[in-house]
Parts: sequence; structure tokens; C-alpha cells
Amino acid sequence: MITLTGTDTLAGAAVSLDKCVRNLARFANIPLERAIHHATAVPARSLGAETQRRKGTLCVGTDADICIWDPTTGTVRSTWKAGRQVFGDLVAL
Repeated sequence: MITLTGTDTLAGAAVSLDKCVRNLARFANIPLERAIHHATAVPARSLGAETQRRKGTLCVGTDADICIWDPTTGTVRSTWKAGRQVFGDLVAL
């Protein structure tokens, strides 16, 4: 639990996005790939046309930002930003 400095006021929770996605899949009884879609394409769309044009999908002309997920565990194995690996244990796609 995270509180505002010097108070007992709740400011948020210390949970990672991949954990939230796994929770969504489990609690809503939906496939992991659908939960990932809800955590990527849906927020990009809600941020407007310019963001949706660049983020949330793997299409020609979009930013080359991707996460490689383990399909069994739902953990992020590798993260790529602008086509370069910035996190993970995969060194090539």
C-alpha cells in the first residue's frame, strides 16, 4: 500500500501492470491475450486518436514498443522500445 507522504491517506497500490493483467485474466475468467489487449489497445484508444495511431497495436507505422509475455505464467519475458530491447531475457525475436 502506498500513502501520501506524512499521512495515512491511501495514494495507490504497489502492483505491477503484468500482475494486474494476470489478475484480470484470472478474476474475469478470460484468456491472457484478451487481458493484455485490455491493458494496451483500450488505454491507447482512450488517450485519443494521435496516441491510438502510434500505441496499443502491432501495425505498420506504429512505435516498435512490445512486450513478450510468457503464455503459461503471464509474466513479461522481454520489453522492447522503439525496436530495441530494454528489459528481459530474450536477446532476439
